[in-house]
Amino acid sequence: MKFTANGRTKKHAAKAPRATLGDIARAAGVSRATVSRALNDNPMISAPVRERIQKLAKRLGYRPDPEVARLLGYLKRSRKVRMESVVAVLNAYDPPERMRAEAYTQRLLHGARKRAEELGYVLDELPLLSAGMTPRRFDQIVRARGIKGLLVPPEPEPLFRAGIDWSAVAAVATTTTAQPLDLHRVLPHNFSNMRRLIEAVLARGYERIGLVYWPVLEERQMNAATSVLGWYSRVAKRCAPLPMLEWNWKLGGPKLDDVLRAWLKKARPDLVLGFGDYLRQRLTQACGLRVPEDVGYLSYGETTPGVDHLDQNPEAVGAAALDLLSAQIHRGEAGVPTTPKTTLIEGRLVEGSTLRRAARSGTSGGRGDR
Repeated sequence: MKFTANGRTKKHAAKAPRATLGDIARAAGVSRATVSRALNDNPMISAPVRERIQKLAKRLGYRPDPEVARLLGYLKRSRKVRMESVVAVLNAYDPPERMRAEAYTQRLLHGARKRAEELGYVLDELPLLSAGMTPRRFDQIVRARGIKGLLVPPEPEPLFRAGIDWSAVAAVATTTTAQPLDLHRVLPHNFSNMRRLIEAVLARGYERIGLVYWPVLEERQMNAATSVLGWYSRVAKRCAPLPMLEWNWKLGGPKLDDVLRAWLKKARPDLVLGFGDYLRQRLTQACGLRVPEDVGYLSYGETTPGVDHLDQNPEAVGAAALDLLSAQIHRGEAGVPTTPKTTLIEGRLVEGSTLRRAARSGTSGGRGDR
């Protein structure tokens, strides 16, 4: 008996050759193309034949070659084969034109369309609330157009109420309001983003951070603003624990201004953390404050140019959603997943002119230098 340098026999040291599609084809008495389709669960091959070939492949120890799979993926991408209406974005707005007025959603869809084109897909739009649209009609459209994947953007109403049959398509949500569907999701990393903002203002010397939050948005962002600021102020004690103001649009302009003035008098913030530019306008127009001389302002979402704000990077969210959707389609996955995945995208602070550098009394570097 011959031994190798490490003491093992040559019989054990030699690796068995990898089973190929040709090996399976010869054993099954079919073509290589039939084997390939059967291993990919292609419905062109009957279920009994698919099952027989898959069992045979398992018995022969067949494993896909990752390098071949990578090369095939590259070739598919480089050819940019356009598949008409294969991926669709759901529009749950009434009227549908409202979705195009949402700045964040449009940036997200721009990133999704760009990535769809790179991957060889056309990104269509399916209005859920158009005249005559029913769950049955929706399913007919999906089948007629050959749609394999659905992209769920931020929408005004939870989509589980729409009666969609998710079992025949792959789906990725870019919103939390699609719950309780438990789809795969791609979202802004709201908690990390909020920490990024608070660290930035602490580094500038702000100590009294006052949060004005919109309950609907806060729920969609999984309470990131209230939770993170609460930790900084009440647990880490790196800023003052101020009362937070719930922004209630139903009160109307004058009453909202009264509530805002009363909160400012009680909380005495040196920085207001809010959403959008409307709140900054009320601080100056209704409360007579100068921004940033009297109080700083920072938006944790879309706003007008010149306002310091968080860019949630929606283009990257849309592109990552298409990557995840394409991967599901290539693997033949459809329906609500057993174990949903969530991919989180980091944002960035965009500087404007609404924050000032405030010196901390009695300190040289401030808590932001920690």
